[in-house]
Amino acid sequence: MGPFLGIVNKGVAAMGMLTKTLGQMDGDSKFIKKMSKSQEVIYTRYYVVAGNAAEYAKVAEDMGFMEKIELAVGKLVYWNTPNDIAVSISSIRNIAKCYIIMTVQVSAHHLNYFDDTNSLDVLKDMMR
Repeated sequence: MGPFLGIVNKGVAAMGMLTKTLGQMDGDSKFIKKMSKSQEVIYTRYYVVAGNAAEYAKVAEDMGFMEKIELAVGKLVYWNTPNDIAVSISSIRNIAKCYIIMTVQVSAHHLNYFDDTNSLDVLKDMMR
């Protein structure tokens, strides 16, 4: 059991960092609020891609078991509020409008933005 518990402990330790960064993405997080209140001039402009996991689930073909589980978790965690599995769409869009060049909602989710044809097309268009 020792080696197994060692692996579990490493996994739990890694989850701490993951859950911290996921928490920081929430529009009501201390991290986001601190950024919003900053008096510092910000020159960065954002292109925002907001994935809608529910819309993706309607059009996706050949979803594997794990992807179905991930989508179900997102649906459960966000109580059917539109989300990309990791964060709600409203939180994704919660950046001061003055910093946003473009926002596009796609039928994709947080774990497939760089694999899904629809979101890849949007990302390519944004880079032109």
